[in-house]
Amino acid sequence: NLPVDSASAIEPQNFKITPFISVRRSQWQAKAPQKILLQLGSERPVGALGVTYNLFVSNLKGTSGEKLAPGPGRHAAFVFFKKNLSDVFVYPNPVREVENGSVVFANLTQKATIQVLDFSGRLIVTLEETNSDGGVRWDLRDSAGRPVPAGIYIFRVFNESESKMGKLAIVR
Repeated sequence: NLPVDSASAIEPQNFKITPFISVRRSQWQAKAPQKILLQLGSERPVGALGVTYNLFVSNLKGTSGEKLAPGPGRHAAFVFFKKNLSDVFVYPNPVREVENGSVVFANLTQKATIQVLDFSGRLIVTLEETNSDGGVRWDLRDSAGRPVPAGIYIFRVFNESESKMGKLAIVR
């Protein structure tokens, strides 16, 4: 962690975050010259959405003028997850199968189980959050791989200490 040149540190174009997040501003502080604060754009939400975010750094220089060497240190991957299930949601909801083909259960804890039930209470599919990225994508198919019909579905999300229920609408 070498000190970074302030001129290269304050250029937002030197930082790229995928998927689809803009860096609006980068800030460097003389008190901590090895740290850079990034202000992100608000085009898309960032959080426990089942996404791995990637930060790519380019054109940074050290205080003595040397460019950041290629290789390790120019890329970082990170994920988010929640401490509890209080803010669990599913998106898009309602979902039009022809447009989306899947939904994401978001704001999950590191490990969680999702049960999707039809309106009569029959279990349709069980999904697991195991990679700690805060979300699980469901392809709108039952446990046998068949597309589920349009309708209202109940979901139950639980972990070792709590559970939460909600509804999901699938529209054709």
